[in-house]
Amino acid sequence: MLLVLRWLMLTVACLLLSLTTEYAHSQSTRIVPESVTLQLRWKHQFQFAGYYAAQQQGYYADANLDVQIVEAQEGVDPIGTVVSGEAEFGVGTSELVLWRSRGERVVVLGVIFQHSPLVLLTTRQSGLDNLHALTGKKIAIEANSAELLAYLQDEGIDTSQLQLIEHGFSPDAFLSGAVDATSAYSTDEPFLVRDAGLDYQMFSPRAAGIDFYGDVLFTTEDYLNAHPHQVQAFLDASLKGWEYAFAHQDELIDYIYSRLTQRHSREHLQFEAEQMRRLIQPDLIKPGYMYEGRWRYIAETYARVGLIPDVFPVKQMLYQADPEVDFTPLYTSIGIGAVIALLIGFISLRFYRLNRTLHSEIDKREQIEQQLRASENQYRSLVETAPFPVVISRLTDNTLRYCNPRAEEKLKFKSADLIGKPVVNFYVHAEDRNRMTRMLDESGFVQDLELQMHNTAGEHFWVLMSAVKFTYEGYPALFVSFNDVTERRQMEMRLRESEELYRSILHASPDGVTITDMQGQIVIVSPASMRLRGYTTPEALIGQPFAQFALPEHQQRLNNFIRHVPQGSNAQTIEYTLVRLDGSQLIVETSAELIHNPEGEPARLVFITRDITERKQAEADALALAVQQERVNVLTAFIQNASHEFRTPLAIIGSSTYLMQKSNEPDKQLYHTRKIEEQVNRITRLVDQLLEIALLDSGQPISLAPTNLADLIRRVISGVQPHIDRKQLTLELDLAANVPLVKVDVEQLQSALLHLLDNAIRYTASHGSLGINLYQQDSQVVIEVCDTGVGISDLAMPHIFERFWRHDDPRNTPGFGLGLSLVQKIAAAHHGSVSVESTPGSGSIFRIILPIDPPPGLMGDS
Repeated sequence: MLLVLRWLMLTVACLLLSLTTEYAHSQSTRIVPESVTLQLRWKHQFQFAGYYAAQQQGYYADANLDVQIVEAQEGVDPIGTVVSGEAEFGVGTSELVLWRSRGERVVVLGVIFQHSPLVLLTTRQSGLDNLHALTGKKIAIEANSAELLAYLQDEGIDTSQLQLIEHGFSPDAFLSGAVDATSAYSTDEPFLVRDAGLDYQMFSPRAAGIDFYGDVLFTTEDYLNAHPHQVQAFLDASLKGWEYAFAHQDELIDYIYSRLTQRHSREHLQFEAEQMRRLIQPDLIKPGYMYEGRWRYIAETYARVGLIPDVFPVKQMLYQADPEVDFTPLYTSIGIGAVIALLIGFISLRFYRLNRTLHSEIDKREQIEQQLRASENQYRSLVETAPFPVVISRLTDNTLRYCNPRAEEKLKFKSADLIGKPVVNFYVHAEDRNRMTRMLDESGFVQDLELQMHNTAGEHFWVLMSAVKFTYEGYPALFVSFNDVTERRQMEMRLRESEELYRSILHASPDGVTITDMQGQIVIVSPASMRLRGYTTPEALIGQPFAQFALPEHQQRLNNFIRHVPQGSNAQTIEYTLVRLDGSQLIVETSAELIHNPEGEPARLVFITRDITERKQAEADALALAVQQERVNVLTAFIQNASHEFRTPLAIIGSSTYLMQKSNEPDKQLYHTRKIEEQVNRITRLVDQLLEIALLDSGQPISLAPTNLADLIRRVISGVQPHIDRKQLTLELDLAANVPLVKVDVEQLQSALLHLLDNAIRYTASHGSLGINLYQQDSQVVIEVCDTGVGISDLAMPHIFERFWRHDDPRNTPGFGLGLSLVQKIAAAHHGSVSVESTPGSGSIFRIILPIDPPPGLMGDS
């Protein structure tokens, strides 16, 4: 008996030791994280932000998982990587239906993108503004794109008439024009197209009611069966990561850009995040949600386009979480405990462990129920305050069960009057209601269906409607929401009318109309613009710089003009020479206007170009004729004035010669000889001045040299000092010492100063005063010649610089009326000017203003 008791005690001790060992082993294995791999569909970008968040926030680590996130490699199918066992989890698409139909045991764990981002893109410049225009065109499309193929079929397009090209997973072919259209993600490629300066048009299968799921999280049945707890833990952590990613969008963008990749700019990642938010709808739908009926509709679409042979039970590929708790081990333990009383300690411990698990499950379910109630209250609050109408009806009897305040306002009824009564038909067209019913029967939901409705007041309006079947108050129900898009429809109509008007003006304009981007690259040309340049098709012009077609020496000036158009600081019209395709040249006049986008930002430049070759030739001919006539007039006046000036001294010479011949008296002969000499000198001076004017009129360059003007002025004064002394005039000099050397033609400037001093001496009475001042004024020097002479009257002032003009009687004052004209010519030749101030009876001040450093290239610079 004692031996038996010892044997029993030893058995119990061994069992207790076994339990302790099992517990310790479970704790030790739980400490070591399970290593798993998540295979992404593409390169690192915001498309996978939720998984990065789960990793960075420690959600995977909390679930005892060590997750390696691997981006896709070109040429390797990400789904195949998971199927082959190289990765435990993957990010796939609705294409998993195709893999399941082939016998691959893939399992969808949860849906991230509630709506597929897959679309078709064309450029607006191509003119492909509807799907039927794609017939015969080159289209790059991803393999197995069932939703796009179904979209084309539903629109009545024979895909055999399309040039379908294998997609290169890069927009380069589309941007270069190698393909006319391409399949793309609405979250990604549109940014690249817009960044390349192109306008695009997007065709989404959702417009025809074809709405697949986008990115989904999946694994294989083999891994799920072998590791059910890890699968559930991975799914929970991933979905929690997605909730964090959209609550901290900017933080995730910074993490991706700074830690993972700079393949996309921050602006690109921001664009991707905003577009994803519309497709994932994290504020309305919990990440991971999926509906079996919608997967069935996706499988039916794959079968309809011939990608799978037949529809299979999709439920087999959808993950079922939270299996019922199995209490069989507990009952078995209790039975064994009743039979084997000696092992009651072991059974009690086993019972305790199972009981703790049971309580944990109960607590977990209560927590889920509390979260569910909180979520329900939250969603009810969101629906009640939603800025768009929401209506809920019961499907079994078509009665109204709920409508929010915005629905009452839009449909113009009180919900209290209609709750529990049959739903009023608010559809304008019966076909719209039938179409919506068919779509609900096929897929269980409707997304962004555009149709026309009316309210109880008879007002018609366009809406974008979404609907989904769900359970409400324990009955099958229909959740309907819609947005009023009447204003958008009207704007689209006005836009189409505006575009038609714009095309008509563009084609009818006799002047060339060219539209460029902000860098001056051509995007649109009118037929007249093509003819102006000698081209017959726009392709050779689009993408080329606008200034490229100008004469090479004019291109820089035209580029400067283009650059200043947005600023509006320069003239908006320019003339230049345009080189045509055949090498011929036209003189054209181009005016420019700036076009803004709806946000008010500069978007396009419009250039209107007119051929003015004939007009310029006519202007040149008219100018040449006018110049010739002016020359004739000037020459005639010159000859008349010169002949008059020559006639007077010649007459004196003639009379003096005659008198000298008649007289024998030496004194009289000497007197007449001096008269002749005086008139000869006068004629010489006149000839010198005429030659000087002729030289200046010829436009020949003058010879410049750095000169000390103070010294030059003193030399001129020394030449006229006898005349100053003869009239007993007082001369005051004020020559500033800090005036720098000035580039002047010394002989010309001396001549100008002599003429001014000669006038001052001549018109100043004896014992009067003269003054010469020299000073610097900014980048110029000023020479002033002052006198206290008779001054110049207001009537004479406008004429003093005219040739051969004198304001007094020529018989009273010597001179030819050429001096001031020469002064003005000499100042202009130096890029300077001459001005005068005068008070009749008090005197005059003449100023010669010269640049210190005249512009080079227009005159001789020695």
